[in-house]
Amino acid sequence: MSDSCRGDKLLMRGMTLSVITALALFVVKVVAWLISGSVAILGDAAESVVHLLAIAFAVYSLWLSQRIPNGAHPYGFGKISFFSSGLEGMLIIIAGGVTVFAGVYKLLHPAAASDMENGNALIAFAAIANILLGSYLLHIGRKEKSIILESDGRHTLADSYTSIAVVVGLLLYTATGISWIDPLFGIAIALYVVYTGLDLCRRAFDGLMDVADPVLTRQLATILATKCAEMGIDYHGLRHRHDGQRYIIDLHLLFPHRMEIGQAHKLACEIELCLEQSLANRAHILTHLESWEDHEKDHSEEIRH
Repeated sequence: MSDSCRGDKLLMRGMTLSVITALALFVVKVVAWLISGSVAILGDAAESVVHLLAIAFAVYSLWLSQRIPNGAHPYGFGKISFFSSGLEGMLIIIAGGVTVFAGVYKLLHPAAASDMENGNALIAFAAIANILLGSYLLHIGRKEKSIILESDGRHTLADSYTSIAVVVGLLLYTATGISWIDPLFGIAIALYVVYTGLDLCRRAFDGLMDVADPVLTRQLATILATKCAEMGIDYHGLRHRHDGQRYIIDLHLLFPHRMEIGQAHKLACEIELCLEQSLANRAHILTHLESWEDHEKDHSEEIRH
């Protein structure tokens, strides 16, 4: 089995685990809210509803992104990953807004919460589960260069942070009996959730607009400088982008005019392979071969036309 196939199965396994865990923890949070009446817990549960909706679309996006390119979509379906991340961000923002409204309402119309101890214990359990799951998803997403898994991991970790804040807020409420602590923590949690959603939307926008990664640019330039120096050639016009599943890289390679095309092509293939391996074989490299002596004249003619 190829590394790509193993990676795709690992990604789908991670998403399946995410769906099962999210469903179970949503039930846990709803029960915690019903027995406590806490606005902070309500906000945490509302965010979990959004998470479930986002995961459902993420599963579809992951399946679609792994389909083989066809005549209608010759470059594949990887861009769906950025739509998935953006949708998740927008849903998170909506959930945060609803929670802010609920928190403000309870500040203006205070009501005592009830069974805090059991509600808090359930939320603490949910927080621990989400920390473990979120860390796992983030690790897989970064390893396999999947923005879908990485976004889901970030969302899951954000869910755990909100749960931790809920636990702290409810402990303070239990210790002091001050009624405004619970809704105030609920609003603070919601604002953090909104911030997380905005960050996911920004990352999705950057991906759709093919924003270059400066760290990767330096990494590729270092590899190319070393390999080209060894081969006695040069390069220019390096560009790269990410389609949600893999890197798309193109560049121009400059060869001595006297070098045979077969030898030049062999060296170009070596460079392509080196770049692919540096990116865990999740990259497509396109090289354009040029004559070292003629390329300035050729490009100046292109500019005039």
